[in-house]
Amino acid sequence: MKCLVLDKYPPFLPLENYSLLSSVPDSDFYLREIDGIWRLFFAEQELLHLDFASAFYRARGGLEYLPKAFKNCERIFDATAGFGRDSWLLAYRGKNILLCERNPYLATLLLQAKFLSERQEKILAVARRIEIIFADSREYLSSKTAADFDAIYLDPMYPEKKKNAAVKKEMQILHRLLEMPDLAEQERLFFAATESGVEKIVVKRPNYACELSAKIPENYRLNHTVNAVNTRYVVYMRN
Repeated sequence: MKCLVLDKYPPFLPLENYSLLSSVPDSDFYLREIDGIWRLFFAEQELLHLDFASAFYRARGGLEYLPKAFKNCERIFDATAGFGRDSWLLAYRGKNILLCERNPYLATLLLQAKFLSERQEKILAVARRIEIIFADSREYLSSKTAADFDAIYLDPMYPEKKKNAAVKKEMQILHRLLEMPDLAEQERLFFAATESGVEKIVVKRPNYACELSAKIPENYRLNHTVNAVNTRYVVYMRN
């Protein structure tokens, strides 16, 4: 049974986004409520629901490189929210994060995760530093200026290496759920970020991949890179 149209109003869904669950594309993915929690299914297989209190968000392991890329930034726009794991880490470190997600399934699960976390005293303060919107990032940024954020974070999906059988379950789900954007679309998102005039743009890339764009607008420069074990965070600064 596909639950695309709700028979009751979910408390975590803003009124302006009530159409989220009734406007999802017709596919084998769907959301089903079980014991008060909306979960993502594919066919009859339950895939996941998002819980900011789970170890998936808390257990990062090793040194944390991402916060170093956002030094002196208090207001961050995450243009590619996904599961919101990186944004939760930044919020935990005291940053105020606006997550933008255009996929209705993920946006709904993120909104629910925030709603549930705001009812847990131990993580309430972190949850309050997060805001989630259901929108296309490029369209949203077109109405914003440099004064709206201190930084923009881009973590576009990228193809996994060929013959990589050890791809994590979470990434497998994302690859199945989200249509892989082509390089031109990813580059357009980067340019939309630069057109906002924000002071800093941070792009997450796997170490084996090239830069998101070979072109850098004249009003920005590649300032430095924060290198992690398998990932790098490329920091662009406004001139």
